[in-house]
Amino acid sequence: MLRKMIVLLAILLVTSSILLPSTESQARGWEWVKRLPISQFGPEDTAIFHAHVDQALEEAKDGERVKWRNPDSGSSGTITPLTSERLNGKLCRQTRFENQTDQDPDPDPDQNISEFLLCQQPDGSWSIESR
Repeated sequence: MLRKMIVLLAILLVTSSILLPSTESQARGWEWVKRLPISQFGPEDTAIFHAHVDQALEEAKDGERVKWRNPDSGSSGTITPLTSERLNGKLCRQTRFENQTDQDPDPDPDQNISEFLLCQQPDGSWSIESR
């Protein structure tokens, strides 16, 4: 579970990283991070998301979309392994994440699309890697 939370945190940090030009903009510029779907996931959303990430990375073919949804919260998304390759002896998959949540009073759901290179570690877990 700790490894999954680390991957979730890494996805949130990479997805939300930007360079802000001033202290004033830093004070108000990070408000949007709270609107990212992944930052609004509850424990049940997170568990469903992680189960489907594992399924996508371990079972889906390249280009195959794995959909997930929590009917109780309205959170949903897809995980799509785009390509697979071996890097430094590890299986790696370029993967697209499309997540959304409708927990906001705004009638439009908050959406986010991001891509990461995830590589399987010797213990079987997956982590974000750079080339």
